[in-house]
Amino acid sequence: MRNSFIGWFKKIHTDTRGMTFLELMVVIAIFGMIAGVVLFNFKDFTGGISLQNTAQEIALRITQAQRYAISGNVARSTLSSTGNEVRPTFGVYFDSLDGSHSGVSFDSAITPDKQFILFADIPPTDDGLFERNTCGQAASTECLELVKINTGDFISDICANEKSNGGINATCDIDMPVNITFSRPFPDAHFDEIYSGGIPVAVDDLEIKIQSIRGQSKTIIIWKTGQISVESTS
Repeated sequence: MRNSFIGWFKKIHTDTRGMTFLELMVVIAIFGMIAGVVLFNFKDFTGGISLQNTAQEIALRITQAQRYAISGNVARSTLSSTGNEVRPTFGVYFDSLDGSHSGVSFDSAITPDKQFILFADIPPTDDGLFERNTCGQAASTECLELVKINTGDFISDICANEKSNGGINATCDIDMPVNITFSRPFPDAHFDEIYSGGIPVAVDDLEIKIQSIRGQSKTIIIWKTGQISVESTS
């Protein structure tokens, strides 16, 4: 019995050897595949976080315009002809996403689908529309802030009525630009001069679609009642 045990131990000891070059290459390949999968998923994860932040930032700016209007915020101490402070309508402005408009207040260094404007609709041109003057420091300008999307995300489309009435009257063929405004004392959203193919559109809800460079997407929904939300889209 003792001799057989010694023989078995010697056999195990003799057969024990290090990894061959082929085995080493197989192990490295397996680790490489695992690292690739982890890196790919990490990029999706970070891209999703960036997209979520971009969508929330846009929703926050729209909410900011709503809050300014409801609270009776005074834009740059603008005075009416009677000397009384004017509490204007506030809103956000999205220009043509394909850059077809010229001479607007956008930064020419980046594309129009990566920027929009927070504005105050100041008399005497308080018509619910942003006057396309330069976003400068002059008290007469309606532009409060030019908001830029500094990530790889961009505004891919703006649609109307996708959520209401089962989407029966939904359209993404909107003639740009788009103005979304709020007036005190109510939180309701106003969609002034929204057209599709030159025909006025009665808007119950407006969808601003955001897309990442990896194809992920989210939608900011603005209801005419003033409710604002962010949803993931397929």
